[in-house]
Amino acid sequence: MLRDIELDIAGLDDDSDDFQPDVVARRAGPSKTPAAPKPSAAQSKLFAALPGRRRQTEQLQQLLFTPGTRLPPSLFITGLPATGKTAVLRHLSSAASASTTSVRTIWISCLETFTQRLLFEAVLNQAAGVAPDAGNGYRVHARCEYPDEFVDSLREICGGRGRGQGDQGSASWVLVLDKVDALRSIKSATLLPMFLKLAELTRLNLCVVLVSSLCWDDLCGRGSYIEPIMMAFPPYTKEETLSVIALDCAKDEPLPFFMSFVEMLYGVFHTPCRDLNELRHIVALLYPKYTEPVREGKVGREQTSKLFGYVQKYIKEALHSLYLRDISSSEWERQIKPKSIAAAPQSTPASPFASSAHTSSAPPPSQNTRTYDLPYYTKFLLIASFLASYNPPRLDARFFSKSGNSRARDGVSKKGAVHNGGKMRQQLLGPKAFAVERMLAIFYSIVDDPNDVDAGFHLYSQIATLVSLRLLVRVTALDNLEAAKCKCNASYDLVSSIGRTVRFDLSKYLFDFVLV
Repeated sequence: MLRDIELDIAGLDDDSDDFQPDVVARRAGPSKTPAAPKPSAAQSKLFAALPGRRRQTEQLQQLLFTPGTRLPPSLFITGLPATGKTAVLRHLSSAASASTTSVRTIWISCLETFTQRLLFEAVLNQAAGVAPDAGNGYRVHARCEYPDEFVDSLREICGGRGRGQGDQGSASWVLVLDKVDALRSIKSATLLPMFLKLAELTRLNLCVVLVSSLCWDDLCGRGSYIEPIMMAFPPYTKEETLSVIALDCAKDEPLPFFMSFVEMLYGVFHTPCRDLNELRHIVALLYPKYTEPVREGKVGREQTSKLFGYVQKYIKEALHSLYLRDISSSEWERQIKPKSIAAAPQSTPASPFASSAHTSSAPPPSQNTRTYDLPYYTKFLLIASFLASYNPPRLDARFFSKSGNSRARDGVSKKGAVHNGGKMRQQLLGPKAFAVERMLAIFYSIVDDPNDVDAGFHLYSQIATLVSLRLLVRVTALDNLEAAKCKCNASYDLVSSIGRTVRFDLSKYLFDFVLV
């Protein structure tokens, strides 16, 4: 045995002529890399329900939903809309609540809690298991308006329920604040820092999960906050997008036939639309029209070219009204039923993207409101261009100054005489050219809060859209970028009707209609 050891040592002597580097490996046996653990049945079910999110699901499950582990104080989940952030958390929360009672989840939608009191009371209600409804007179667990009251109440509720289970430390609490960017409307400098340190303040095994489509810097600005653990959800790839939409296939439909239609739609819509929810909506609306010739026995399922030709006109309408909801999905489903199609007049084709007034007995809306269904802030941009065209520049400070004289807005005058314009009335003279910078200044003045303008709202892209719709006309050359000027080509009736949709009274800001 001693001789064998000496041979092994000699084999390790690289200066000798008999050096054999494989001696130790032969003695130790073949190297074995640890195999990845096989997922359990529950994990396999989660991975099948969440295509393309296996890595994020495993990380969140290990970080938040493993019983007996110490939770991080805060976690920030970011990603573009429709990237599975909320879906992954909801599936993990449901699986954890079904398998164990030591991990409890409090789910808050910040869109519904638009005040500090509503936010605090919603968290306390879910922690205490109180559901306000008509049966209990919409009773809340405790009235709470201030952060110190909220911290004391939450410590009392969660600590008491933890002791009821036998060990206070064994109870873990996950507080999910979904769409946390909506909390910026509360305008509190201490609200977000308090939630980031909530585990330290309450001395509980608690993690506050912030879910947002904004990045951390856009959400918090330049404030000195304690940065939480960051987790980013990347956009879905093509294969992952198709896998998610495949889950919407009905049980009585063949999956290869359904996926051939989905791949065809993805090839058409993936450039103008990257939103998974919008793609799923379009698939749900157009697939019944795609299969209608098959149900009627006119075309077989293998004749995909004829089926595409039949549904092509509806795809063109969908491209023109992308992201718009002119008709609900349930109403569209009622329209595509055979009885409804047979009873409908042939001159009015049923379409999910046509106005609902076409299929009802009510009179159709005006051509203006039906033709130009603009995004929210683009409507204010069109209103600002109309005001810039029909108001003299010398009166901008009077009409649009935030801290200036509000006499013109309230309609109060020195003499009380109505200004009808006479021969100088601006409505009769037509629109005047204005600088784009002036229009943007008016735009930021008439919106409710300029800080609430979406980060993804590109002003100059929307100006180009209005120019392409002929609602704005550029009066300077295209190469003149320093002093670009435009004029509004929309009528007063159109702009006034658009203003009513955003609760903006156009007449109070026009020189022709105020008292002077």
